Amino acid sequence: MDSTRHVLEDGTIISTRERVVRNVSLPLAGTPTAAQSFATDGACPDIAFLKNHFYGEGRVSEEQALWILFTASKIFRGEPNVLIVNAPATGTMSQHRHVDKSAKLISCVLYLWSLKICHPNTVVLLRGNHECRHLTNHFTFRLESVMNKQFLCLHGGLSPELNALDDIGAIERFREPPKTGLMCDLLWADPALDFENTKESFLHNHPFQFLERNNLLSIIRAHEAQDAGYRMYSKSKSTGFPSVITIFSAPNYLDMYNNKAAILKYEANTLNIRQFNCVPHPYWLPNFMNAFSWSLPFVEEKNACRSSKCMQ
Repeated sequence: MDSTRHVLEDGTIISTRERVVRNVSLPLAGTPTAAQSFATDGACPDIAFLKNHFYGEGRVSEEQALWILFTASKIFRGEPNVLIVNAPATGTMSQHRHVDKSAKLISCVLYLWSLKICHPNTVVLLRGNHECRHLTNHFTFRLESVMNKQFLCLHGGLSPELNALDDIGAIERFREPPKTGLMCDLLWADPALDFENTKESFLHNHPFQFLERNNLLSIIRAHEAQDAGYRMYSKSKSTGFPSVITIFSAPNYLDMYNNKAAILKYEANTLNIRQFNCVPHPYWLPNFMNAFSWSLPFVEEKNACRSSKCMQ
């Protein structure tokens, strides 16, 4: 079998030695030095360098990666469960896909953690539902916040056990997420399509009542892919503002949804949503399998055919 050639479903023959997406440059070779990766004071990663380095699919050394992870973890552990964030607030546009099933997952995490190290008081990262040992084993890979005293930002949604923001502050978050309860719902819960008319008992924590009880304007969450990159749910009768907003920042999710992504910017009491599309990236085998594992079944089948012919 000629492993240097591959035939697509339409019969097109491509070279396995070249990239299918020709306009994507080859990965950067080698690992950067400490002088390149870190600022002159040595206390903060060089953000500009790492952004370009990761965008070019470059890698860092294990020692450099562990330093970033452990340093950022100390900052996260010193923060409370609920963060109070003042406006203006915005999400920075990035060429990386901030999602748990990304081929560039490690570079995304290291870049975001580096931003947190350099800007601990202005960069806020929320805990995602896949940040647990069970799911990171499958997909190879924290905090809720209140922004401008108006918006509750979290990954999942409300919980029947959530009455006040103090309930979130009382959570013991330094553990694996449980399968049920308040912490689980904050990471996993999704709003019903028409929750205003839904009568199921497990959805009895109504968003409108929760917002009024806690003097909030809306809930901003992220746990669902959206065709347009965002979705606004039923408006509050008292404020006229959407009670729940979903923002999904991963374009073309899993390389198959063909969805747009969106970021939200809030400044001067004005909320703007910006949409964007995905950028070209290299071809990846299903489930990010390496070429050797992917080719084994074909090699075994070819050898079996040869053995069969020899016996005949």
